[in-house]
Amino acid sequence: ADLGHDHVAAYLQPDHRLADGSFDRVLSSEVIEHVKDPDPFLDALGAALAPDGILLLTTPNAAVVTADASLDQLLPVVTAGHHVVIYSAKGLESALRRAGYSHVEVQENGLTLQAAASRTAFDVDFEARPDRSRLQAYLGARLEVLGSDPALFAGFAVRLLKEYVHTAQWEAADSVRRQIQRRWQRDYDLDLDKPGSLEPQFVRAEKGGRRRIREFAAHHPFSLAIALYYAACLDREVGKTDHALAAFGAAARISATLQTVFSAMYAACRETEDLGMRSRLAAADLGADKDPAASVRQLRTVYATIPANLEPEWFRVACRVYAAGTLTARASKVAAIEAAVRGHLENILEAGEGLTPGQGYAAAGLAGRLAENGQREQARRWLLAATEAMPDPREKAVFTNRLDALENAEQNLGQALIDAVNQHDEPAARDIAARIVGSSDRTPVSDPVAFALGLFHLNMDPDPFKALEWFAVVAEKAAGDDRTRALLHQAIAAERLPAADRRHVLPNLLSQLQKQQPHDPLLGSQIGELTARYSAQSGTREAAG
Repeated sequence: ADLGHDHVAAYLQPDHRLADGSFDRVLSSEVIEHVKDPDPFLDALGAALAPDGILLLTTPNAAVVTADASLDQLLPVVTAGHHVVIYSAKGLESALRRAGYSHVEVQENGLTLQAAASRTAFDVDFEARPDRSRLQAYLGARLEVLGSDPALFAGFAVRLLKEYVHTAQWEAADSVRRQIQRRWQRDYDLDLDKPGSLEPQFVRAEKGGRRRIREFAAHHPFSLAIALYYAACLDREVGKTDHALAAFGAAARISATLQTVFSAMYAACRETEDLGMRSRLAAADLGADKDPAASVRQLRTVYATIPANLEPEWFRVACRVYAAGTLTARASKVAAIEAAVRGHLENILEAGEGLTPGQGYAAAGLAGRLAENGQREQARRWLLAATEAMPDPREKAVFTNRLDALENAEQNLGQALIDAVNQHDEPAARDIAARIVGSSDRTPVSDPVAFALGLFHLNMDPDPFKALEWFAVVAEKAAGDDRTRALLHQAIAAERLPAADRRHVLPNLLSQLQKQQPHDPLLGSQIGELTARYSAQSGTREAAG
């Protein structure tokens, strides 16, 4: 009556006055599962259809009911006490054909079956969507003439708010939001402008359950969390960040309460559940700069239960929060999500895909953490990935400069190590060497730093094997006198090896050195001295033998 239609309060039977074969379309949405004897019900629907009319029908999908299905999956399908018949796709098709429909199309859509049936051939597109402008015009017109029923108002008004937000009609959305605010203030004494004050409570109990549900419904619209989510989206769009953050928080909080209410009714509202999770993600995203620790708590709250369709959004927000923490010297605040973020970025790079700018910022944050731990080669890799992810030349330049700074810092450490060795400052030399190598990263470093480490292990922390290793790093990549100098120091380190190792290594190095033609006369002189010394030592050993 509030919608301006005649309402026939009677069960549809084949002899009912509406079953006159005149309707082009008959829609039965989520009804047949409540009917104890579905075949006569389908006959009555068929009696209302014109000869070429089409029946459109939705019902829960029995394919969900498996031995390993979770309670959350089963609840909206089984709904004990309410659903008495549950169809599989094949079972529903058989029932429709028994009812005389020669042309039947049934599609599984997750928890729901969608069916179209007719006595004549037809085309159906289950993916089709309505004209949004027509739907919005209908909802708006109905909203203007609705009666006093608060549930009916909530249904139309919240749907219209969603429509306007999804289509970025922000002024129209704000107008509807204000209508909802005024009406719910009157009907429920709820103030949507103060989301922090909205904390409905519901405790499920063995006795008096129905009374508790009725009392809750009398003071809270069941679409409250949905309305708050879309109101928060509107606030975020128009720059009311603090208000949006509070509204997202309220939507998440109230979503959890409403799910308890729905569970007590042996029902479920997937939209409320979905928007509760989206609210937490939106709050984490919006609050990342101001309070990254709080954002991490929001992310961790939903991590274990996040559905597959929301995983990309979870990781997008996680990258945003991680970058906000690590790039502003608050890495400890976001350490709890570092492993998840790094694994996500690793998977993207291993798949040969490039990073988005948001992921690039997270990669830069990760690079900073690795550089602090002395893992410079890994840090360089992530900085390169961050640089490549930036479409804006100015942002790309920021990370290019960080790469240069990383190289310069490394070279400065190498020079600092050389200075400490030359000054015989063993404590400083050990500290710098530990910072260069890092506690767990022995990846190759630049040539000057590798040479400095070779000198350290040759003179300050005697270990000819390590010295030989670091000088070899330089010799492998260097050319000209730089390579000759590295080979010379390899030979000097080889001189200090145990005799058995020295006999295998030193002659080969001397052979390579004798083939060099250095431009620096000092190098030539040092090579001659080393060769002569080795010849004398070899001759002495042979004479003694």
